[in-house]
Amino acid sequence: MFVRAVVKSQVATGGRVMDAGLAGKWIGPMHPEIIKDGPGKCNICGMALVKAEKLGYVTAEVGEDDMPLVVPATAPLLTGTRAIVYVEVPDTDKPTFEGREIVLGARAGDFYIVKAGLQAGERVVTNGSFKIDSALQILAKPSMMTPDGGGGEKMASQEVSEVVLTFTAKEQLTRVGSAYQGVLSAFESGDRSTRSSGLTNLSDALDAVDMTELSGDAHMAWMEYAARLKNDVAELRDAKKPARVTELMEMLQDNSMALFSKLGLSMTGEADGAPMSSLAPEEFQAQLGKVYEAYLSVQQSLASDDQDGAKEGVTLAQGALKSVDMALVTGDSHMQWMKQAGAIEEALAAAEKADSIEVLRTTLAPLSEAIWSAAKAFGLQSDQALYQAHCPMALDGEGANWLQMDTEVSNPYYGSSMLSCGSVVDKFAPMSAAPQGATSPAEGSDHK
Repeated sequence: MFVRAVVKSQVATGGRVMDAGLAGKWIGPMHPEIIKDGPGKCNICGMALVKAEKLGYVTAEVGEDDMPLVVPATAPLLTGTRAIVYVEVPDTDKPTFEGREIVLGARAGDFYIVKAGLQAGERVVTNGSFKIDSALQILAKPSMMTPDGGGGEKMASQEVSEVVLTFTAKEQLTRVGSAYQGVLSAFESGDRSTRSSGLTNLSDALDAVDMTELSGDAHMAWMEYAARLKNDVAELRDAKKPARVTELMEMLQDNSMALFSKLGLSMTGEADGAPMSSLAPEEFQAQLGKVYEAYLSVQQSLASDDQDGAKEGVTLAQGALKSVDMALVTGDSHMQWMKQAGAIEEALAAAEKADSIEVLRTTLAPLSEAIWSAAKAFGLQSDQALYQAHCPMALDGEGANWLQMDTEVSNPYYGSSMLSCGSVVDKFAPMSAAPQGATSPAEGSDHK
């Protein structure tokens, strides 16, 4: 005859079944349906039985940490082992919801256990999720069927906004990239403990990123892909079949590369496409150093509201630029310097003509970009790093960069009126603390 039955059990975090009636029992580790009153072997595989308490099937009292996070079964739109839920965005003028990819565990009656992707207390849509998802598909926005929007295809005409990251954000994201590389190495090793450690490091690096350091498109990209990466980590922890592990590692790679691409970074945190330090002769670098010094004099003078000092720095920079011997670099490096020297010369010429400190400040942006490109291309012969800072309010709200020698913001576009406005967004380390062949000054000398 046909029988319909309902099995009810107490479920804890991760989908573990907990039953006080199993106290003192012995269970098969691979076949938990084999239960005996004392030690023995599994009737199916022959493995030695272990105590139910050791496998986590029994606990005296269910504490807060044992309680699983669940959502109503009507909330998620199922896409396989993952699902989409629509989460209420707090503190908005009208009801607003965002789609989020989560990892589900076992179904327990009218609920699903949530393994990753949601936090306790977040409000999710329990009825009508499919209507929201359908509306997003019609609008070519990200949805369950088209996670990238636009029918699943990236529109070639879509403009990508420039992403500006603070120095702190870049450092934190660099750690994420390093942790990701560590996971790749760990899974290549085949060692389970190494894999577990690598996944923990990546999870910790993701949690350590301060979202308040990200704004605009960078914030949105982080919200989306950080959640996906955390879900990848959660599933990789439980994955056992080689085919599934391979599939998840491919997803982890795709999501990592997409995140760093949207943020304009490589996996090492360096700006994508930024020219790496070249093999320019030390003499050439030393000559360029005089140009950098003169530029920094302009920056510091403007930050101090010193127009005369800034103009003097411009004159020094023009003289230093003329003293750079372009014959010291050849081939592609020579052509690159010709282009960058022209940009620096043009910016200095505009600064020379400035008849007020306000006009002089407007010429700093192109000069800063030209100097930064030269430093990236030909190296920095100094015992200090060079920092790039950004002010979003400069140049009537267009935003502009400048260079300085430390991390404390000293805004040359506003001077004393808003000296600390802005943030450090990039760092370029010197090629070496001292040129090859250089010797340290003798103790007691007046060498600076």
